[in-house]
Amino acid sequence: MTPGIADQLRAAVRASGLTQAEIADRAGMHRPDVARFMSGARDPRASTIDRIARAVGVHIRAIPRRLK
Repeated sequence: MTPGIADQLRAAVRASGLTQAEIADRAGMHRPDVARFMSGARDPRASTIDRIARAVGVHIRAIPRRLK
């Protein structure tokens, strides 16, 4: 199964080497919200994905969309 956008973004976040606190600061979010995203505790909103992607320097278009 091909990983979804959120899973691919989580991998990009881990590869960035940034801490959750650094990502939260860059994204204008609270660290617990970043932690929930990273743990997969709930499905993220598109705006959350966009904010985290920008924080780690990833363009959403650079992440392939999952094909059905």
